[in-house]
Amino acid sequence: RKTTESNIQTYRIQPTFRERLGRHSTINLTYRWQAQIRTRDLLSYATDADYIIDTARLNRRSSSSFDGKFVYHQAGLGYRYGKNRNWFSVSAMYQHSRLSNHNRWTGDRMLRTYDDFVYNATLQWAFDNQNTLRVSANAEIKAPSLWQMLDIYDVSNSQYLTLGNPDLRPYTEHNYFARYTNLSTRHGTTFMIMAKATLMPNYIGTSIDYSPETIEVDGKKYNPVQLSQPVNLDGYKSFEGRTSIGFPLTFISSNLNIAIGATYSNVPIRLN
Repeated sequence: RKTTESNIQTYRIQPTFRERLGRHSTINLTYRWQAQIRTRDLLSYATDADYIIDTARLNRRSSSSFDGKFVYHQAGLGYRYGKNRNWFSVSAMYQHSRLSNHNRWTGDRMLRTYDDFVYNATLQWAFDNQNTLRVSANAEIKAPSLWQMLDIYDVSNSQYLTLGNPDLRPYTEHNYFARYTNLSTRHGTTFMIMAKATLMPNYIGTSIDYSPETIEVDGKKYNPVQLSQPVNLDGYKSFEGRTSIGFPLTFISSNLNIAIGATYSNVPIRLN
């Protein structure tokens, strides 16, 4: 019988200073602090047919207790220009991150620091009252989960073992988006076409070793069919396109919306 308890707490502080530059422009200075506190307890017990837990029968080979933190500081400069329905904004920020893990049973600790730049830019342009274009680009730092970074084997399935990777690095998710919208007040129709792309260098994928050598965990030997481990891999990309049209159906006093779209994704995986 297994019991798993996970907890994630996120705290954020973001003061911003804004100052006008003329009639249509503003500049802002932003500082952001965010802390994510994570804990995970996985306890595995040998039981009788009644499944009643006896704490003396804890299976330490398939149990663990960890906590960790992902804390980052961001500081940067932003600019916004807006006139009537049209506006443009851009910002760039420097980010310093600290990623730590703590094994509660052994006392082992790991601490890593990272330095990155993130950005955000958006343009909304209304050609007239009917046609609008919105374009945006942004980057965000993603941290590996606590479980992915634990340097321990999961032997709950002796034929398919998994192992964490303490050398995992955070990765940057780049998102690019564009949407054109046409509203016809004369005919009551709405037409939209959208495109989106996502790129993730150093994406956290999976490395699979088939028929690895004998693995010993706490004095017990395993000969698994495969061993899986999270690793940083290049090559993740995803593209999405969608278009839709909506028009009124007067005889039932409703609107009918028809949409069609397509998605292409390339998710890297390493096979050994």
